[in-house]
Amino acid sequence: MDEQNFVSEIIENVPDSIKKETLNGAISLMKVLFKDPLIEIGNIFTDKIKSKRYSNMISIIADANLKLSKSGLNPCEPLLKVIMPLLENGSLEEDLKLKDKWSSLLKNALDEGKLTDSHIAYINILKELTPTEGLVLDFLYKEFDGNGFEVFYAAHLLEDKHKITSEVFYIHLDNFQRMKLIESTLDREIYKYLENSEYEVNEYREGYFSNLEVENKNKFNIERTEMAFTYLCKGFMRACAS
Repeated sequence: MDEQNFVSEIIENVPDSIKKETLNGAISLMKVLFKDPLIEIGNIFTDKIKSKRYSNMISIIADANLKLSKSGLNPCEPLLKVIMPLLENGSLEEDLKLKDKWSSLLKNALDEGKLTDSHIAYINILKELTPTEGLVLDFLYKEFDGNGFEVFYAAHLLEDKHKITSEVFYIHLDNFQRMKLIESTLDREIYKYLENSEYEVNEYREGYFSNLEVENKNKFNIERTEMAFTYLCKGFMRACAS
């Protein structure tokens, strides 16, 4: 199949929800993503992607192409180990806000000045985020300017502004910690306390533990603990920003 017939076949099978003019931009970017689009794209579409995944991937590529054009950037040749899992996993996404993150991640992965091996980690993070988790992460990051936040206060804000209960929030918080997006400052506080303690642990063990129990009964309450965004999270948020 020659390129002209291949492109014509793609256009004929495009869902009505995708505008024809955006498809042309997506196809032009596909030629950058794949050295041999007739073979590579054909294999992906034939074997792995059904109509919905096809539509999702085209939308993400078209949006990434638009973002590249608005930024005045010419796409660089992508790393295969980045671009293939990015498109593969992005094609599964149906949430509009997370789709926007996928297209931004693709756009930045094609920007020579921003491409790093960390994009592989960002792909793994993004594919595991649910729409609600994406909303929570965006809200917290914007609300606290990427700085630390108190768990109890953040839970109150989310329940007040987005009707997300503290129980659900704590589950999301655990998942963010699992993905190394946030970290508790509790260990730092304990270390600082021990470092500044007037007691020598080895010499005054009994007195030390007695003091720890009395002085820190409320200080180390987990709900009052401050959380911090990791460097990985900050890089991820930048890579998924338009």
